[in-house]
Amino acid sequence: MYMPDPKRPLKVFLCHAHADRDRVHALYTRLTKDGVDAWLDKEKLLPGQDWELEISKAVHESDVVVICISNQFNQKGFRQKEVKWALNTAMELPEQEIFIIPARLEECETPDNLRRWHWVDLFENDGYERLMRSLEFKVRKSTPSVKLPQLLELLPRTEKALITVSSPTYVPERFVDRQEEIQQIISILQASQPRVRAIVFDGERGSGKLWLSLHLHRTIFQQLMGITSWLFSLSPTAEGYTPWGETVQANECFVRNYELFDIKEFLALIVKNLELELPPNPGIAETVDTIRRYVQGHSDERFVLILDSAYESDWSILEQLETHFLGNLLTLRNFFVIANGRGRPYPWKIPYLIEAVRFGLRSFSIDQLQEQIEKFGLSPVLSANEVYEIGDGLPLFTEFISHAKNRVDALESASNLLFSVIPIQERAQIGRYFEALCPLDGFGESEAALMVEAYNPLYGKVDGRLICRKMNESRLISWKNGRYVISQPVQNVLRQYLSLNKHDDWIRLNSVAYSHYRQIRDDPSMSRFRSFFEAQMMIHAKVLSEGEVQSEQ
Repeated sequence: MYMPDPKRPLKVFLCHAHADRDRVHALYTRLTKDGVDAWLDKEKLLPGQDWELEISKAVHESDVVVICISNQFNQKGFRQKEVKWALNTAMELPEQEIFIIPARLEECETPDNLRRWHWVDLFENDGYERLMRSLEFKVRKSTPSVKLPQLLELLPRTEKALITVSSPTYVPERFVDRQEEIQQIISILQASQPRVRAIVFDGERGSGKLWLSLHLHRTIFQQLMGITSWLFSLSPTAEGYTPWGETVQANECFVRNYELFDIKEFLALIVKNLELELPPNPGIAETVDTIRRYVQGHSDERFVLILDSAYESDWSILEQLETHFLGNLLTLRNFFVIANGRGRPYPWKIPYLIEAVRFGLRSFSIDQLQEQIEKFGLSPVLSANEVYEIGDGLPLFTEFISHAKNRVDALESASNLLFSVIPIQERAQIGRYFEALCPLDGFGESEAALMVEAYNPLYGKVDGRLICRKMNESRLISWKNGRYVISQPVQNVLRQYLSLNKHDDWIRLNSVAYSHYRQIRDDPSMSRFRSFFEAQMMIHAKVLSEGEVQSEQ
C-alpha cells in the first residue's frame, strides 16, 4: 500500500523504547518506502545536535505520532517525555483529529494515558495495513491548503497574533503618570550627602517597569544636568515586545533570546560611553578600577546604573555584577543603582543594596488607563471599564486588549501576553499548569499534582515538585506564608477566561478543590487549621453555587 500523493509527504514520528530499536527501524524502512516521511532518532539526529530540543521539535512538527508499545516500553525513560509532548500537542487539536496512534509490537498492556486511542497490533498479519489505512485517512481528511503543523501553528490563535503585533515603542509623549516615583528617585540622586545609593522597585508582569526604566534613562536623566546613566535589561522580553524601538542607544543593552551575559561586554559598553583609555587586553579588575577612578574624579556628577528585569534574570549575572563591579562602585557617593523585577527578590549581599529604598509599581486607575488609551490613539471595542477589569489596570495589557473583538478574545490575548515570557517550547504545558491551579489562592506540591491531574486526566500521575519548579521559573508565582501564590494579574485573567470559555473545566476544578479542603478539614491532625480550610471551602462552594452545582456542606 502506497500513500496518496498530497502536496508533501505525511510526517510521522516514531516513539519507541531503545530495546525495540531493531523492530522499529524495520517499521521506519517500510513506511519510508511507502511514501511516509517517518522520523526516527537513529536516522534523523545528527552528531552535535541538542537531541532533546530536536526530538521535541520533531514531535510538534509531525502530522501523526506512532507510539510503539511493548513490555520494554512500559518503563520509565526519556520516551515518557516524548509521550507527554505528543499528549500536549494532541490537546491543541480537534478531538476527532487522528494524531496519536498506539501501535503494539507484542502482547502487552497499553499505558493508561494512551487508552483513549484505539491501538493497532503490528504483530498481527494485517497490522501494518491497518496502520497505513489510518495514515491514508489522515491524508484524505487534510485539505490541499493544509500546511505542516509547525510549532507556531499549534499555538492558540491569539498568541500567533500577539507574536506578529508590533509592541508600542516608547516615546515620552505616551508615558503616563509615575510622577511620585520619579520625584522620589530624583530627590535621592540630588541629595548633597546621599545616604541611599540603591533604589529597587518591583511590580507584577505588565506594570510598566521597563517603560519607567526607559523614561528615566532616555528622558528624565537627559533633562537633568550632570547625570550619566546606563540601562541594562537582563532578561529577554516576550516575542515582538521591543518598547526600546528599532535602535538601541549607545549606553543601553538588552538581553535577547536567552543569550549569555558577558560582564566584559558590560564593562566595555561603559568604558566606550565614558571614552576611557585602557591598555590592550585589560583584566576585569583593571577595567573596573579605571571606571571607578573616572567616577571618583567627577564628584559633582551622578552616575546611575539601571538594571531592568533583575529578579527574572539568571542570578549568576547579578552575582557577577556584585562581585566584580557593584561592590566597588557603590562605595562612591556619586554612583547609584536602580534595579527592578518581579517575583522572588534577589538576595543582595552588598549593604547598600540590602538597605535600598524600595517601592512597588501600582496599577493604573481607570482615569489613567483612559489617558493611556487616548495617548496611544486606541479605539477599543470594549469599554474602558472592561479593559480595566480584564487587564487589572496594568498598562502593558491596554493596547493588546484594545485590539480584541470581544471579551473572550481579550481574555485570550491577555493570557497569551502573560505567558509569552515562558520559552515557547514549554509555554502550552506550563500555561495549562497555571489554568489548573488558578482557582486556588495558594498551593503546595500535593495540590499542584492534584489539580493538574484533574484538569488533564491524560497526564496520569504527575510530579507536583516539577510542576511547582517549572511555574516558579516563570517568575509568575511567588512563595508567601508557606505556599505558592500565583501572580494577581495572571490569576485574575485565567479565572475570568476559564469561567467564561471553559466553564465545565472551571466547575470541575473548583469541585476538586472543595473536596480536597473538606478532606483536610476532617483530618484530626489538622484540627488547629480547621477555620482556614473551612474558609477555603466557602470560596469554592460559592463558585459552585454560582455555577448551579450543589456542593455537599
